[in-house]
Amino acid sequence: MNSKLKDFNSVFWKIWGVNNRVYQPLDALNIKKDRQAEEKKYNNFLNDDTKLGNKEYLFHLYREPYIFYDLFVNKMLGNTEQVNFYVHQLNNIAFNFKLFQISSFKMEKFINMFSFQIALIIENMNFHNIDISIFNDAVKDNSLMPFINKGKENTKSKTLKDFATELSYINSTMKKSYEENNIFLEDIHPNSFQKELSKWKNNKSHPSLIKMLTIINAISKGYDEEKIGRFFQLLIIRALLHIQKEFIIEENIKINFLEQMTNFRKFLKDLYFLNNENEINEVQLKYLINMIEAQESNEFDINKDLNESMLRLSKFLKNNKEDNNIVLKMPNSELIINGFNNCKSKKDYKILLDKIIDIPENREHSYFFNFSLKLLRFIIAIKIEDKLLFNEKFKYLDRSCGTLLSQGGIEKKLTEYINILKGKTDLFECMKVVQEHFNKLSTLG
Repeated sequence: MNSKLKDFNSVFWKIWGVNNRVYQPLDALNIKKDRQAEEKKYNNFLNDDTKLGNKEYLFHLYREPYIFYDLFVNKMLGNTEQVNFYVHQLNNIAFNFKLFQISSFKMEKFINMFSFQIALIIENMNFHNIDISIFNDAVKDNSLMPFINKGKENTKSKTLKDFATELSYINSTMKKSYEENNIFLEDIHPNSFQKELSKWKNNKSHPSLIKMLTIINAISKGYDEEKIGRFFQLLIIRALLHIQKEFIIEENIKINFLEQMTNFRKFLKDLYFLNNENEINEVQLKYLINMIEAQESNEFDINKDLNESMLRLSKFLKNNKEDNNIVLKMPNSELIINGFNNCKSKKDYKILLDKIIDIPENREHSYFFNFSLKLLRFIIAIKIEDKLLFNEKFKYLDRSCGTLLSQGGIEKKLTEYINILKGKTDLFECMKVVQEHFNKLSTLG
């Protein structure tokens, strides 16, 4: 994975209006603390994650969804069913966006995933009688101005200058409220709001997370599900505008996205009307992998979640015609298969191992191809009967599936694998035997 893609921390938080890396939840509120030690650890992860232990590797790999959960559920909005739903579905977008990029999926899959998820969130709000009219106007105008105008209306501001002053007052009140919970925000002067309102109006920039909270407090007083829903609507609009600008989205892709979202919203609205959430969950698996929900801990409960994760992944792959014969579809598959099946000695396996090259990341399905190649290298290492090589290839295979093998109780005993593959020379038979052995050894089985 290249460094730019791997630095998902920066990419993820910029989408939500945070222009710095986030190592702890309150970092998202621009609270200035010394994070040099965490910065160093994260840079080690970016530069060479093979030097990290599994626990630290997993922590960095899955940090964003847990911090996102902790920030909104525990620190800001409360642990309600609706907040959990919004956070989980937005985390689903982030997780699948990362996976789709790694896999070099076609644009169609990105469009379907984004449009379905946003339609799901908005129609869930609609089903719970949360006003979505401002969101609809913002989508139509491709602008934040419907939210700004609603805030102006509610604060009785005649001009943007007046509204900037009101936002500064609201921000000051927020600051005092947060200080009661030992969260210290910076003061934002009316002049700062006035300059930025002009930029937001013309889509030249987009509000930070703190300023979005301020806007929502201008639109709605108090604290209820509708206010929270509107906040997530604003987050989504802000994210869409940022993605358009950051990734230079072409006009035809925007049109396709809007059409798909409209179609999904009609479809989901009908399913919600029929109270058919089971079918909604099944349909979702056509367009993305519904990840295990983040909890308060910063670590996955692998023993609890692996089987469910693999089931969801399997359904997604089947829905997208990515079956177990992925090896047959990869470039040079015939050369690899025949090469393995014709190996007669350890020397033959070593020669074949040197010929296996990963698929470039910009090729479609590269992630799945390269995972299969890592499994193949692991099997070849068993055939070569070299312990150091075996341990190395196991580690690379384990890392390619998020350390699910080692965390799931799969042990590294070369002699055991030599025995189960003894006398077996067919590649697909060897792959099947190893996968069955993984299932047998797993503490999850």
